[in-house]
Amino acid sequence: MSHIFANDATSFTFVDDNGDEHVIRFEDIPHYITVQLLEENWRTYKYLLSVYTEYRNLNNITEEKIQRKLNDTSQYKPWYSTHIQSLSYLVGEQVEKVCQKKIQSQGTWYGRNTSIPDQEACEIMDLMIQNGAKIDIPNYYDETILQSFARKGSLNERTNNEKFHSKLKEHFSKL
Repeated sequence: MSHIFANDATSFTFVDDNGDEHVIRFEDIPHYITVQLLEENWRTYKYLLSVYTEYRNLNNITEEKIQRKLNDTSQYKPWYSTHIQSLSYLVGEQVEKVCQKKIQSQGTWYGRNTSIPDQEACEIMDLMIQNGAKIDIPNYYDETILQSFARKGSLNERTNNEKFHSKLKEHFSKL
């Protein structure tokens, strides 16, 4: 993905992973950053969040608008979780026994077909936190990210996410 960026620009053009060209106003990026996009195309999510971070910093824009979006818990599909907790459901590889549970339940699960590499997820988390994401907001089940990580055998259990988990603990220690 690429974009054209200038300090006085109001919009930019980028080509997504599918080769589709989009023209987006910088100020509208928070509208495009959704938990659905994170699940379906995390690379585009990361890219848009990165561009918005650059734009926001260069133009001295407060994080209020993006912070509201990142900390929103109104979406059913990721169990009423914030963006950062939704990210935690997607980082690493799904555990085989959990995959079997999901298949047997015949339901649709957030992140069923998504595996974000550990390092990439850490970079996305850093961008989220730079933009005001809070890590201690509980989901529908009244669990914070660390609590859901600690629950073994849950439908969110994954492997190969040690860097993310370590970095998350580091952020929690600063609260």
